Amino acid sequence: MGYSHLRLTAGVAAGYVAGYAGPYSFVVLVGPLMERFNLTEAGIGALFGVEMLALAIASVWFAGKGTVLNIRQFSLFGLLAIVAGYLVAVASMQLWQFALARFIIGLGEGLVLGAANSAGATASNSERVFGGAQLAISSATMLLVSAIPQLTLHWDYHAGMGLVLAVVLLTGIFLGFLPERAVSEQPDNRASSIDSLPHLSLGTLILLAFLLFSLADLSVWLFSERMGDRVGLSPTTIGLLLGVGTGIGLAGPVIAIFVHVRYGRILPFTAGLLLLAGSMFGITHAANAQIYIVSLLPLNLTVLFLYPYFLGALSEIDASGTWTILSAPVVSFGLAVGPIITGVLAAEKGYETVGWFAGMLTLTALGLMLVVLSREVFRKAS
Repeated sequence: MGYSHLRLTAGVAAGYVAGYAGPYSFVVLVGPLMERFNLTEAGIGALFGVEMLALAIASVWFAGKGTVLNIRQFSLFGLLAIVAGYLVAVASMQLWQFALARFIIGLGEGLVLGAANSAGATASNSERVFGGAQLAISSATMLLVSAIPQLTLHWDYHAGMGLVLAVVLLTGIFLGFLPERAVSEQPDNRASSIDSLPHLSLGTLILLAFLLFSLADLSVWLFSERMGDRVGLSPTTIGLLLGVGTGIGLAGPVIAIFVHVRYGRILPFTAGLLLLAGSMFGITHAANAQIYIVSLLPLNLTVLFLYPYFLGALSEIDASGTWTILSAPVVSFGLAVGPIITGVLAAEKGYETVGWFAGMLTLTALGLMLVVLSREVFRKAS
């Protein structure tokens, strides 16, 4: 018997909010945390990397067992871990305690994201399911990055983390809409090993492009508040701009949902990745507030537009969803290393070097996707 598409989308969306609300809103906590724990950009990158490493570990574990686990149950286990981690973080007085708390949070985030990806990957129209999930996490991020600077201005970073926890708890109730098992709307021929995965070379290239795309986005997003501070904007103004940019970004998954693959995939990938590269270069090289603002606003639009396309491309070569599930741990391991690299680059070479680094990653991702999309399996689908 089929599973309600609306319930499935709501459950996957809840998983994305619980899994990504913390990492996506971390950007507006960077300044307060650098001040509180006397950290450089390299230290912040390492701190964020700890959370992403935990997320990756949990995602890898889930990807290996996702076909036999109770998806709904483990998503709730993940939610409990996130709550416990935030409680430890609020009570932390020393950096190592705070880092441990973020590691616990990351483990929980990895579980809920693994559950969400496992459930969403087997939908007949996975791009629309993941597009709906992106709408949900974009809305939550817009609220968080706009409100947290106001809270930290009057209180401290604890208030900001409290708001993140409140949003996670409010949306977490919808994790109950996830199915107990991944309900495939097509015959499930899920691979039992890496060697038996369909289209091994294509899947590997897509994952690599997805990884580079995510690394480039995070490289700039993580320090975008600091770059706004550099051109003279106040934390509250930067928070509002990040919120507006995320609001504009809501159009990204909407466009992806309605465009779907009607116009092929080459044009969306090319336009999206080129615009992303330009946006990131402008943010990191901005000499004044005007250039920073104009460059910042399209950032999330392109990211949130492209994300469902990457997941949809993985689903296209494997209807059972194995490649899509593997995307979470692969990208997460990259996100664990990426902040450390970009933190060091920012601290030692400046934010302009981060821009060149992110642009190189984005253009390489585009080259890989153009190679992939020229193959027969995608020409037939377009």
